[in-house]
Amino acid sequence: AYHALVAENLVPATLYVTWVDAQSYREHTRVVNSASLPFPLNHIIPRQQRQATRQLLAQLGVASLEEAQRRAAVAYRALDGLLQEGKRFLLGDEPCSLDAKVLAHLWHHRV
Repeated sequence: AYHALVAENLVPATLYVTWVDAQSYREHTRVVNSASLPFPLNHIIPRQQRQATRQLLAQLGVASLEEAQRRAAVAYRALDGLLQEGKRFLLGDEPCSLDAKVLAHLWHHRV
């Protein structure tokens, strides 16, 4: 259930922040994704990926930064409940794949 929570809420939020947010795209995503591509692909491929991501997010109902942030907040509140029980990790005494996924998204969102 928690993996589904991440997939339905954190993944779209991360995609929005990475590919749709103008400042993030301009300063980070486009730079990183075009660096290893030859001209003219270094201009074409990132633009195509950005458009494809916008279409996917529209299908998922994420059309604004506010909606992406709302979804992320829902997921983080639910996951926070697991940690309030005094645990260091989400599902037990040792880290698991869910901990890694959440940490990766958290790093992107810098909540």
